[in-house]
Order: sequence, then structure tokens, then C-alpha cells
Amino acid sequence: MKISTNLPRALRILFNVSRAMVVISAVLTALVACIGFAVREKTSSNLLQMPALGELVLAPDLKTLGLAVTLDGAVTPDLVVAGIRGQLNMNLLTRDPAFQTVALATVIPTFLIGLTLIWLILGRLRDLCANVEQGEIFSEKNLLLVRSLGVLLVISNLSEAAVQVWGRFMLGDYLRTHASLTGVASLPGLSYSWPVNYPGDFAQGLVTGLLVLALSEAFRQRLALKAENNLTV
Repeated sequence: MKISTNLPRALRILFNVSRAMVVISAVLTALVACIGFAVREKTSSNLLQMPALGELVLAPDLKTLGLAVTLDGAVTPDLVVAGIRGQLNMNLLTRDPAFQTVALATVIPTFLIGLTLIWLILGRLRDLCANVEQGEIFSEKNLLLVRSLGVLLVISNLSEAAVQVWGRFMLGDYLRTHASLTGVASLPGLSYSWPVNYPGDFAQGLVTGLLVLALSEAFRQRLALKAENNLTV
């Protein structure tokens, strides 16, 4: 028996469209990359500039620079500027072969793992909504879908942590060895470190995955109770 609300159907369509958008995004990104590599020798445009590799923090001796905060026109020790921050972007179409190898070895696994997991998670959500749309709520199929969804969410966040470690090892180590800031060497007491920071909230996502796994256990117990009631009748 179908349930009356149209919400499961709307969500199923939304998740289907989202899965299609994931595939289209992957194809378009690959196409832009191919075009970019083909024409990079003929143009200076940056088709594949990563939005943000991380946040570069400069920590010079700000007192020596005379940088201070005032309140009502008087310098106050209660508000202190701890550092100067700037966004670090990366051009994947670099003509430096060594840097390009390291950059692609860092970005490509992140891109592929992220898209694959998103595609799988959206598929589980779509199938779950399709079952609910048909009036099938507490069933073995939904139990497996909820459980696999929780596992995928946990894997997604663990892979995010692994990508962070990999990026810091590959790209961060390369930058520390080969890169340096110019034009700021005269700043007294300057210190900085190269950032490799991909966006994401590891703790929040991991807790979400664990909560979904706990929900799957509630599904299992509800199914067991339903089976007992059927035997009793």
C-alpha cells in the first residue's frame, strides 16, 4: 500500500538528479582538465585553479612592525593581532613537471574518492525513499540500506582524514622543501608553515555516520519484534 505523502517521491527524484549531477560534474571536470592541458602552452588562463589549498598564516613580530590595535585612539594591550592570514591557491595546469606530479597525486585521489562516496550515498538514499514511497518501511531491504548508509558515512569521514594525511605528506612536504615566500623576508621575526587543508568537518560527519548505524540497530530490533508478533498471531 502506497503512503499518501509525496515527500518520499520528491526526495527520490531529488537524489536521482543529484546522482546525475555528480556524474555530469565528473565528466565536465575531466573535460576541462583535458582542454586545459591541451592549451596551457598557448594561454596563460588558469582553468583549474583549486579554490583554496589552505590558509597561509604569517606570524611576524608585529610589535616591531608597529602594528597594534587602538581603543578610542589609545593603544590597548587587550586586543592583539596574532598573525596575518591569506588564502593559498594552486594551479593544476602548472608548467613545472615536478610540482604538477605532486599536485595531481594529491588532488586526483581526493576528487575520485569524494565523488564515488557521494554517488554511493545518494544511491542508498534514493533506494530508501523508493521503498518508503511504496509503503515499505520496516523491512530487511531498508535495514540493509540504512546500515550500508551508516557504513558509507563513516568510510567517507575516515577517507577524508586519510586524504588530509596524504596531502600533508605529499604536497606539504614538497612545499616545505622547495617553496619559499619572497617579498616578506625583511619582516622581523617572520614564521609561517605551508597549509594543506581540504574542507570538511571530520568529527561532525563521523558522529552522523555512527548515529545512522545506531538507527539501523533500532530497525533490526523493530524487525525482530515484528517477526515475533507475526509468529504469535
